[in-house]
Amino acid sequence: MRIARGIVSAGTGAGYPTPLEVEALQRASAAGVLVCQASRTGSGRVPPTPSMARRGWIPADDIVPCKARVLLRLALAADQEPDAIADRFAAE
Repeated sequence: MRIARGIVSAGTGAGYPTPLEVEALQRASAAGVLVCQASRTGSGRVPPTPSMARRGWIPADDIVPCKARVLLRLALAADQEPDAIADRFAAE
């Protein structure tokens, strides 16, 4: 069985997932899956928050989910560390 190495979650508003999604994403994160939180609203950003940092999730900033997925896949394919991947998503 193949396990996912990363998940891009497309939340509402500022990108925050529903409570049930949070539970599922926390289980995935605990299993070693890298979680990137994006917003599906079409514009706006997902800023870093203390709760995301505590969970080890990466905020997608102003990158839309479909582009965040491509960026995450490329970074994982290059075997980058989570901190280096988070730097790729950070606003400049």
